[in-house]
Amino acid sequence: MTEIRPSKSRNGCATCKARKVKCDEQKPVCLRCKSTGRRCGGYNAANSLRIIQHVPIGKTLQQVGQLTKNEQTSVEFFQRYTIPSFGADLGACLLPAASSDPIIHSVAIAVGCMHRSFTFPSTGGDNGSQFALRYYNKAIRELVLGGWHNSVRTSNTVLMACVLFFCCESLQGRYKAALQHAASGLRIIQQQQALSHASPKRAPAAIGRLFHTLESQILEIEGPVTIGADILSSEDTYTARDMIRTTANSDGIQHSFEILYNKLMRLDAIAEILEAPLKDGMPQNTPPASMLESELMKIRLDMQGWMIRFDQWNAMVFGNQQHSPKTSTTYDSIMILNTWRVLISMYLRMDWPPSEMCWDRFTADFIHLLSFASAILNPHGSTYSFGHHPSPASLTPQNDLGVVLPPLLPKPSNAVNSTFSLSLGIITPLYICATRCRDSKIRYRALSFLFCCRRREGLWDSDLAARVAQEYITIEENAAGITPGVSYQVAEIGRECRVRSLSPRFEEGRQASIRCIVDGQVDCEMRKIFTW
Repeated sequence: MTEIRPSKSRNGCATCKARKVKCDEQKPVCLRCKSTGRRCGGYNAANSLRIIQHVPIGKTLQQVGQLTKNEQTSVEFFQRYTIPSFGADLGACLLPAASSDPIIHSVAIAVGCMHRSFTFPSTGGDNGSQFALRYYNKAIRELVLGGWHNSVRTSNTVLMACVLFFCCESLQGRYKAALQHAASGLRIIQQQQALSHASPKRAPAAIGRLFHTLESQILEIEGPVTIGADILSSEDTYTARDMIRTTANSDGIQHSFEILYNKLMRLDAIAEILEAPLKDGMPQNTPPASMLESELMKIRLDMQGWMIRFDQWNAMVFGNQQHSPKTSTTYDSIMILNTWRVLISMYLRMDWPPSEMCWDRFTADFIHLLSFASAILNPHGSTYSFGHHPSPASLTPQNDLGVVLPPLLPKPSNAVNSTFSLSLGIITPLYICATRCRDSKIRYRALSFLFCCRRREGLWDSDLAARVAQEYITIEENAAGITPGVSYQVAEIGRECRVRSLSPRFEEGRQASIRCIVDGQVDCEMRKIFTW
């Protein structure tokens, strides 16, 4: 009688698969890895990929033949405008895939259509939305039914699809769904860490950096609950020290900063988990406080090294500038990096974690931050002199008397186009300026910039950030008994009036909730829902 062999399981963890040993398939980590002291690489990406599908009522998915006029318009917009918004490295990965891979091609059509409607709202409408959703759903169907998990291309296709699915949701203002696509990509990248660096199944560096940037945004907005302690405690795939020493252009300077900033945000999130280990059901497999303090010192030193290298590079750029830098393609990148350089210089001069009172020492820094932001948002009317780069010594409170606030931006009109990008942006620095600076003139200038700039940077939307910041400002002013519209200085917002928790959270649909703690309030924890 022929022996019937049991079917072979393909659901083992990535570490056991790489070692070609039988996995016991225990979750979240297999006992075989745990008993041998190895780090479990997690399970098949298909188990962690969350698919979000929007089906237009009464519509059916259509097959793509020769490109129609709408398809051609969407593809051309994707190539000309969307790809540059990803940055040069990531664009170099996505553009060939959009031309050759049916899944990426379909979702690229959807992203191109949505991006065009977002940038030029008059060209969209319901027909444009229905058209984009058909190709969005077509890409999801091909991904689910196409047997991608058995293909050599496997996780790289899925990761690129996650990037573009994220863009589709973000461009529609569906931040909760966008966040879930980003979290799925992060999970896949964590599983890839068990593979060798030479493996073709590992994500290109550009894709890995993008997801770490999105991870930083998730931590800024929602904290660690969406990502999980297992990912936050995993080994870093990319390091920044060599990049800091060798980089010679704005992209390299930006990449090294994004790596360091992600490490800082991860460390802050782990510290938050340690303070409340059972909150939201988070696991407790986090490193001890002594290790966190040691890691914080390393990150601070690396940040200081980045600032020194950036200042040297910045001085070289100014010295070699042969024409008006406002016409340079790297102008915005330089100004954005300068904005973040000012913000990080404040962090490095604070105790960690920072108290709400420590921000009061940085009035002049916030003004410099606004000057750089103004140079991006209103380059022709900026007061910033490109020929004089502020040195670290000039970013001190003692020089406040000699610094002038940049002018208010003009009010937005219907003719002003919106900007979408996955690269490093200015919404986070402006949001921090509006919420952490308690000088009314400075914080309301930052709030004005957020309301006027019409930018969407990954998960951050300038209008939503402005409305959340405005609510926090109102809470503090009410607690301090300040009449609306009256100017005030930093000292007039006392410790007992200040908001301590500044993390909004995206809910299902088009909703965001804010949670804040004001020490002087009887019911110190407050919550409010925003709908857009």
